[in-house]
Amino acid sequence: MLKKVPEIAEEYFNINELINVKETIVPIKSGLRNNLFHYNIVNIPFGVFDEKRDIFKQMVEYSVKGSFEDFDNQVDKELDKYQELINQILF
Repeated sequence: MLKKVPEIAEEYFNINELINVKETIVPIKSGLRNNLFHYNIVNIPFGVFDEKRDIFKQMVEYSVKGSFEDFDNQVDKELDKYQELINQILF
């Protein structure tokens, strides 16, 4: 995106930070991204899953090596930053 519209990065310098953080949360070539967006759970041992718990949350926890709640909070904070940036650009 920045290559197509470099002036956005000049005016809204925090866009680079947002993109870099996004890549640390769910990298383009990550197993979590592939499992979420391709609906095909791979590279997660079957024994990881407890049928009494939410499978989606367990998949995320295994992939990020942390709690689902921490991951969810981090994603929410980053989405708030994107919303703020979009508001700055549009309004």
